[in-house]
Amino acid sequence: MTAYISSIIAAAVLSGAASLLSPEKWRKYVGMITGVVILCTIISPLSEIKATDIFDSLESRISTQETAEGEELRLDMIKNELSSRINSDIEERIKREFGTNIKARAEIGADSEGNITGVNKIVIDGKLTETAVNRLCEVYGIEKASIKCNN
Repeated sequence: MTAYISSIIAAAVLSGAASLLSPEKWRKYVGMITGVVILCTIISPLSEIKATDIFDSLESRISTQETAEGEELRLDMIKNELSSRINSDIEERIKREFGTNIKARAEIGADSEGNITGVNKIVIDGKLTETAVNRLCEVYGIEKASIKCNN
């Protein structure tokens, strides 16, 4: 910092000396030139600042956000498709094995990394026998408490 201030003072002193030593008709030109030199001396530390793109961090944040949103959207689409297929499978299985018409809604679970963990919960619109509930528990690896029947 002292070198910076010293260079500004030196430029000002040399500017004054050049103005005093120059002929009267050249003084305004010498003053303009020395003013530019002093201005360049003052702003010279700016040239030492690393050239950075102010939008780099913004682009990376947007890219990260778009990636996260894309992954979340992809996971939602996969969960919805899987849930739809499981719903159809449950309805067909119960009709085929137990002769009962029902509507099923399965809730699919996923971990923090976006991996499908399995069926978390099944909601049944209709009546199921204890045997049918046990069969769903066996097929989907869930507990009886995770199956809710709405009669």
